[in-house]
Amino acid sequence: MSSEANLYLRKAEEKLETARRLLGRGRYEDAVSRDYYAVLNAARGALARENQFPKAHEGILKEFGVRMIKGRGILQDEVAEGSCGLLPHVATSKAHAESCI
Repeated sequence: MSSEANLYLRKAEEKLETARRLLGRGRYEDAVSRDYYAVLNAARGALARENQFPKAHEGILKEFGVRMIKGRGILQDEVAEGSCGLLPHVATSKAHAESCI
């Protein structure tokens, strides 16, 4: 695996760990925000494995959708069900935040 992919995957793990800590403190919106960045960094890591390095959020989302979801026969709805998807959400409750993280 490339060093860039490893870097992004480590960042994703750190963001997810922070999201879990924030969730435990009742900081639901902040927890979901960190979860979003965990997913974004994981997507960047997956793309780096394919030697793709989009810079902006929009490019990451587009390339991930094309190469990792559509290109591999995964339905977008299935991806969205597994997390809060790749779009940031505003958590208004503990239950919503827990479902994202």
